[in-house]
Amino acid sequence: MYNQTAWSELEKSDTPAQQLIDDHGQLLTDRHIAFFKKFGYVVVEGAVSKKQATKLYRAATKFTKNKGCDLLTPNELGAKEYKKVATSFGAMVELFYLEEQQKIRLSEATYAITAKLGVNTWNTCEGTFAHPFADQNLDCRKLWLYIDRMNIRLPTGWLSEESKTKRKRASSKKVEESKKAKK
Repeated sequence: MYNQTAWSELEKSDTPAQQLIDDHGQLLTDRHIAFFKKFGYVVVEGAVSKKQATKLYRAATKFTKNKGCDLLTPNELGAKEYKKVATSFGAMVELFYLEEQQKIRLSEATYAITAKLGVNTWNTCEGTFAHPFADQNLDCRKLWLYIDRMNIRLPTGWLSEESKTKRKRASSKKVEESKKAKK
C-alpha cells in the first residue's frame, strides 16, 4: 500500500500488513491457492461485495455505451460497434481507470487476498514460481498499487455482421412469440 514511509522503516514491522491478512485472508483458501498453482488464475468468492460488483458493472457498461458500444444490447453489437472500444489485442474491451475499479484495487480484502496468494506462490520460489530474486527476501505483504486492466471478453461469434443479423432475427422472433402468448 502506497505511502511515503522509507522502505527501511517498512521492513521493521509487518504488523499492519499481517493484520490485514489476518482480517481478510480467510477468503483465500488452500483450495483457491491450489487452483491458482494449477491454472494461473483464481476466482475468490466474496472478495468483492455484490454492491461493489454492481457499481463496477454499471460503470463499465456506461463507459462502453458512451463510446458507442452498448454491451446491454448484444443483439445490436457487431464488429463495427465493438471496434469503438476494443483494442487490436483481441476481442476484449480493456478498462483501466474506472473509479469503482480503483476502489476494489484499494480494498483491504483485495490486498489481503493478493498478499496471501503471493506468500503462498511467488514467495515460495518453488516450481513454476521460481524467480531470480529468491535470494533477496522479497515480502509479498509489502505490495505496491499498480494499474491493471479489467477485460470484458465477448464471444467471438458476436463480432461478425452475420452473427449480429442472426441475433436480431432471433430476438425479433422471441418478441413476436411473447406477444402471441400474451393474447
